[in-house]
Amino acid sequence: MHIQTQGHDQPKAQSVKLSGALVREAEERAKHFNRSKAGQIEFWARIGKIAEENRDISFDMIMQILLSKEEIKNKETIPFNFSSKDSNTRVKKEPKN
Repeated sequence: MHIQTQGHDQPKAQSVKLSGALVREAEERAKHFNRSKAGQIEFWARIGKIAEENRDISFDMIMQILLSKEEIKNKETIPFNFSSKDSNTRVKKEPKN
């Protein structure tokens, strides 16, 4: 599986010609997801690239992987305790002081 996320060191923006229909559709969809038109088109391109590189993975799985990566990056995860007798037991996250 090959899923990469682009960091904050993004190259300089470039202009490209897109059909008016695609831009209008992106604008409508962007409203629902609180994205800009450009952000929506970039999202579609990113998901399409990942899907093309990983044809055996569903859209839902791609979204779950990307969400998990964001949770890890933002330290929003709960460590799993592998040594516990109950394999479903999770370790409580200790608050940082």
